[in-house]
Amino acid sequence: MTTISEPFDRNRIAVPLAIPILISTDLTRATDTDAAVGFTIFRSAINYAILQRDGIGLHISHVALTPTPQSVTSYLRVANVERWYTAFETSHASKRAPPNGKPWGMRECHVIDSEGNFSTIGQPLSMGDDVQ
Repeated sequence: MTTISEPFDRNRIAVPLAIPILISTDLTRATDTDAAVGFTIFRSAINYAILQRDGIGLHISHVALTPTPQSVTSYLRVANVERWYTAFETSHASKRAPPNGKPWGMRECHVIDSEGNFSTIGQPLSMGDDVQ
């Protein structure tokens, strides 16, 4: 599953930057799940993959065992949370919670993937949007 891509453009790398790393016992299944919602593989190796969609980088690391209890989370800030939530309908996500407005100014949904990774996907609220 090795994918070769263009070298990094060091001038375009944001610093500082925090990147969540999701885990998976089956990297092919994990990348297939994320491909179902529009991610493409940017770089991959036998035990690690970097995927991209709409300027968002998602890192996945292969592990032999999923730790219990597991607490791996990510937050994806996007322009259209509804579109992302709908995309997860065709993925291997095990659970989804629909988008709603939050008092901190974001509209967010939640997804738990087949490995138990918890992702919050949010977009900034516009003035006058409902908050729940």
